[in-house]
Amino acid sequence: MEKFNFKRFFRVLYWFLRTNSKQLLMWFAGAATCVFLMQMIVTCMGVVVHSAGGNVNTTGFTPEIYKHALLVVRSVLLVGMSIASLFILSGVFRQLNKKQKAISFLMLPAANKEKYWVLLVYVTVAWTLCLFLGYVVADVLRMVIIPMFKDLPYVSTLTDPNLFFVVTEGHVVQKITASVYSLITIIWVHSCYIAAGSVFRKNGFAIASAGLLLIVALFENVWIKNFGALISVKDNTLSVNYLVWVVVFVLLAWTVYNYRLSYRLFKNFQVINNKRTNL
Repeated sequence: MEKFNFKRFFRVLYWFLRTNSKQLLMWFAGAATCVFLMQMIVTCMGVVVHSAGGNVNTTGFTPEIYKHALLVVRSVLLVGMSIASLFILSGVFRQLNKKQKAISFLMLPAANKEKYWVLLVYVTVAWTLCLFLGYVVADVLRMVIIPMFKDLPYVSTLTDPNLFFVVTEGHVVQKITASVYSLITIIWVHSCYIAAGSVFRKNGFAIASAGLLLIVALFENVWIKNFGALISVKDNTLSVNYLVWVVVFVLLAWTVYNYRLSYRLFKNFQVINNKRTNL
């Protein structure tokens, strides 16, 4: 049964999502509530601050100021959601910390690879999707409610073309190199939190975060001082140091090791384990 079977995988994934549906709904509701409240508070504060003569109106709260305020809130929320996502990743085995849940999951008629991928999809896709949908619902709700009471336009914080991509000038090879480096770095960070959550039953997020901060600090003090920045943008022009490929291959090898370590720990997972680690 060690051969990966997609039919079994989707059955186990469906069972796991249904079993943990309350948690997912709570995170969705929490994300939507947090986003909605922050956007509404900033909007109301903007209306009051820009009111004339003490009367609450929108005379000075122009659409441009309104949009700028929402974009600032969006930046803060995206940072918060990114941190929340990393925290979730570091709890890849958290659902197995309770004895009965661990027994139920490990006894499912599926291969270890299938069950492990269910955990990865759960913490990577399901939780992230809950946070994203919560943001979308809150943003749409704010767009509907605000114009009903104030003379403000319908402004979405999700339609900005620079939300996920920054457009710069540069040679196509440099753009491809920068894109590959960015993608590998994101996957590497993902693998680090997955590995930390696999090794440590508690405090995996704190340990992974502290380790990454230390690595970044050392990298800046050793590599950048001797070889320069890997990627830089000056006057909207992209510049790439092609030694970046050395870093890419190192991160790629490190990523593979992290995932292999995590999977090996899952295969040897015991219901009764050390309270601090899964080693």
